[in-house]
Amino acid sequence: MFTQRYIPFSRMFKFSWRRLAILTLWGIMILVVYTILGIREIALPWQHFSIIGMAVSFYLGFKNNSSYDRLWEARKIWGGIINASRSWGSEVMHLIKNANVNASEEEVIAVKKELIYRHIAWVYTLRKRLLEPAGWEHNCSKSLVRFKSIIMQNAERKYPPVKLEDLLDQKEIDALLKYKNTCTGLINTQVKELNKVASLKLLDRYKHTNMINILETFYDLQGKCERIKNYPLPRQYSNTSHYFVWVFLLALPFCMIGVFDRTDNHYITWMFLPSYIIISWFFVLMEMVGDYAENPFEGLANDVPLLSLCKTIEIDLRQIIGEPNIVEKPQSDEKGILM
Repeated sequence: MFTQRYIPFSRMFKFSWRRLAILTLWGIMILVVYTILGIREIALPWQHFSIIGMAVSFYLGFKNNSSYDRLWEARKIWGGIINASRSWGSEVMHLIKNANVNASEEEVIAVKKELIYRHIAWVYTLRKRLLEPAGWEHNCSKSLVRFKSIIMQNAERKYPPVKLEDLLDQKEIDALLKYKNTCTGLINTQVKELNKVASLKLLDRYKHTNMINILETFYDLQGKCERIKNYPLPRQYSNTSHYFVWVFLLALPFCMIGVFDRTDNHYITWMFLPSYIIISWFFVLMEMVGDYAENPFEGLANDVPLLSLCKTIEIDLRQIIGEPNIVEKPQSDEKGILM
């Protein structure tokens, strides 16, 4: 997630320069054919292409709105995870009480920490699962994959995620390996342990039901995250906008060059090409913004900052159980990127 108030123009240009370079070379080629070779017949009426331009603009607006909805929904889901996690921590600490004469206070505290630690493990495991690459995400560009790896490694080096070994015993970790979905296994274990707590009379039936409901909320939120991760923006919408933009921008010089045709060829040279480059950059950038926003759990700079959200939950839960604040909340790097 970008946290700076303004994204520098240089970064936006670096984001789109490759596609813009292709279109610039295309515009230069059309200009050479029209002015130097004198083939004036390539000029086409601009009225028809203006209608196509409006259609492409509306389509881009639809795609970008859909992409933003996915991104914002993902952030709202994780906001729900944060709120439910705080509720879970508070109820674990204050609803589980020692009403059993056979249980010592140390055993009760150990049970509470176990339930809290297992939930922290669930949060980080969910993050790891959501960051697994999918076939429709941006994994084809070597430079982008390298950039993604660098910013992720830098963030995790400074703010390392908690490992399962630091939170759970080895026996439980081995049992979790039987699950294809480890997140589901962790919540399932929470339900089992909560039932044990109730059987030890450390939790009455009403409070037990309330805490089970919170675990069901986690199941629901996990499923919503997996829906966004595993079901992409339909390819017919995403890819069609890419094709429409490129067809429009490749055809655009043929109708623009006739508009700039005057008696002096220098006017065409100095006015046509800059106008075409600017218009092309607008359309290319709009298409790319929507394209990179449609996968909010991809691990790129503009995605939901999962590491920061996980650290927020970990800090809150550790403070609830009375541990010293030994976890540092992630901050944006020098480029204004929060992971």
